[in-house]
Amino acid sequence: MNEKPRAPDPKLLAEHLPLVERLARRLVLDPNAADDVVQETLLAAMKNPPRRSWRGWLARVVRNLAYRSLRSDERRRRREHRAAVRPPESSGFPLGVDARAARFPGQVRPASVPFVVRALLAFLCFANAAAAADDLATLVWKAADAPDAEFAAALDALNAHPRAKPHVVAALLARGPDYGKRTPPRAYEPDAAKLGAYALTLPWRDGAVQRFDCRNRPEYWYEVALPARTGGGRVPVYVDLGLGLRAPAGFATVTPNWTLMQALQTHGRPMSMTAGAGFQSFLLTILADLERRFPVDRDRTFLGGYSRGGNSVWFYGTHRPDLWAGIVPVSGYFQCDRALLDNLKGVAIFAAHGADRGHRAANEFTRRLAAQLRTRKFDVEVLAARPRGVDAPFPERVTAWMERPRRDPLPRRVRFAAAGPQFHSAYWVEIAETRGTRLRDLSILGAGGNVQERIKLYQRPPSIDVEITGPNEVTIRAKRVAAVRLHLSARRFDLQRPLAVQVGARRLTIKPNASVATLLTHYRRDRDGRRLFPATVVVRLAR
Repeated sequence: MNEKPRAPDPKLLAEHLPLVERLARRLVLDPNAADDVVQETLLAAMKNPPRRSWRGWLARVVRNLAYRSLRSDERRRRREHRAAVRPPESSGFPLGVDARAARFPGQVRPASVPFVVRALLAFLCFANAAAAADDLATLVWKAADAPDAEFAAALDALNAHPRAKPHVVAALLARGPDYGKRTPPRAYEPDAAKLGAYALTLPWRDGAVQRFDCRNRPEYWYEVALPARTGGGRVPVYVDLGLGLRAPAGFATVTPNWTLMQALQTHGRPMSMTAGAGFQSFLLTILADLERRFPVDRDRTFLGGYSRGGNSVWFYGTHRPDLWAGIVPVSGYFQCDRALLDNLKGVAIFAAHGADRGHRAANEFTRRLAAQLRTRKFDVEVLAARPRGVDAPFPERVTAWMERPRRDPLPRRVRFAAAGPQFHSAYWVEIAETRGTRLRDLSILGAGGNVQERIKLYQRPPSIDVEITGPNEVTIRAKRVAAVRLHLSARRFDLQRPLAVQVGARRLTIKPNASVATLLTHYRRDRDGRRLFPATVVVRLAR
């Protein structure tokens, strides 16, 4: 039986294109011939894509095609040489002088290098190029993983590399690290005493949302159940906040270490699952660390929760919409400003509610908010289960639903309202400075009615509406915003050309300045290889 041909993966082709171009230009000096080698390599990959290592397979194909090009060029040179040489009596030039060379002295060809020598040089160039690529990747991931105190030195070492260009570094970050050398996920640490001692070492800043470095202690923070088979590609992720859902086949399930959360609470760190800076830091630390352990599919990352976890899911979907392909709030309650609802426009929602008396208010809130979002044409599916929202047919329905949503990491239009100073950005836009809005305190109460935490919120949320209207053209509309920061990706913008920004009647022209430092600074925050920003520009809005 004939094997069915495999379809090429355009994403993998795009990720490895810089490597193919570099090797071809090192092996073949003629730029036109090098371009031919690149095209033939890509055609070979499309006709018969490799089963395993794309990098090694593409390197071998480039080398073979480059050798073939060199042999063909050598044969052509010999033919031209034989055709150009004429006897002295017919040419009128001294013996051994090419008549064409004498007629056109500025175009004399250098002596042909023997093919064996050329092949040996090509092989050495190939080996050096592969070694240089590996060396650059080592420097890139050393800088990406460096502790804050060591980042500047690692960045200097990376910038000293001759091939450390923003687009090359971006391609390496998008591909991900070598997971064979990474610490695999382990079962979470259950020892409360050990976790309490560890909690005291964390450099918390009161009221600040932080992302901690848990590279050496991932099991202190979370547990991951990886699928039995990943197919060699990226793995979709479901983060569970008390829902107890069994994720679809092929998904990784991430569960926070609730014992660490209790230890943090015991040692004076408020851990409100809704709105509190402590739990935000807890969850964002886990999300950022996942990319260190296995190849996460950031465009298929879901968050689900029940009861208090459902409250959190509504909160994080509204305030951090760029993190999720979809959210699953079940019997959750979170009262938010109506201006924030537009933040959910790009997030798929599966909302479930029940009829149990213990969650009466939360069930009614979920039902009403989901119905409101559906009337506004949001991507919402609603399920009424009995007696509780997590009862059948909820598990079967939601696991089937999770196969569909995909996140758009760089939407052409972003509408975002900020609830407070700690929620200032989404996707590729950021509110850099507000105008005409005051702050108020929100008190978060504990079980005994005492105030656990106070967070700052805007009385009137500032909002932005940013849209890509053409090639390197952006239109900005804003309320109560004095300055907007745009994070520019090479997937949406030509970073070599000026950016045209329309703000009301004003039209501004701004030249982006791409750098490896900007790219890595953004990547180190969320470690999202689908949102890479080598350049940032600030647009000040007129009063």
